[in-house]
Amino acid sequence: MLPEFFRLSGKVAIVTGAGNPLAKAAGEALAEAGANVVAVSHRAEAAQALAAAARAHGRQSLAVTADMTRAVDVHRVTDQALSRFGKVDILLTGEEAIFAAPVGDLEEEQWDTLMSVNAKSVYLTARAVGKEMLTKGQGRIIVLAHGLGLVGVPNTTAYSASQGAVLQFTKSLGVEWAATGVTVNAIATGWFAGSWETPGGDPLAHFIPMRRRGQPEELGPVAVYLASDSAKYVTASIYMVDGGQICHA
Repeated sequence: MLPEFFRLSGKVAIVTGAGNPLAKAAGEALAEAGANVVAVSHRAEAAQALAAAARAHGRQSLAVTADMTRAVDVHRVTDQALSRFGKVDILLTGEEAIFAAPVGDLEEEQWDTLMSVNAKSVYLTARAVGKEMLTKGQGRIIVLAHGLGLVGVPNTTAYSASQGAVLQFTKSLGVEWAATGVTVNAIATGWFAGSWETPGGDPLAHFIPMRRRGQPEELGPVAVYLASDSAKYVTASIYMVDGGQICHA
């Protein structure tokens, strides 16, 4: 009986930021659990890659190229998903822009880019897709974020601020919609393979209690849990998937 609580058969998931390895891994896990997938990225090849991975699991899929920082694109994605599948049960947002710099060296346009890609896109997408979910009285919104939204680290002020905004948005919206049947939760990641890489070894491993970076596929089961009926009493929560990094051991 327990495994059935994690099945997503017949569900429809929109996954944004398909070019983000973590969003792609989460999207593949949703497909493996039974969900049909609408794969979204500003790069056509990234959207197509996730859509192909979903089909490899025997699911239906749709690849959409869009800039999720633009409301018109967000509404187009939502409309295309509804036109193809008739509903949206799950939204997983994975748009991400990354760069680090001291505040004194940070250009205004860099700040704006981080806030737009990392925070504004989540607001626009959750608002548009959430409106559809609210009419049905059910839905799962899962926000991929980073643990740097919870701690202070030098030279990541702008990135951390954008992630902090996303995490507070998640908690507040989760409470706002708590009685509607639509849950809103975040997965806050740590250092994963393929992100924030530095040449000559991995100095970041010292700050991870498990002493290794995470692998993208280790994120998938958490996304499946939050998308499933197992998590129907879970909302406004942040799930750390970071090898204990938040403790800075």
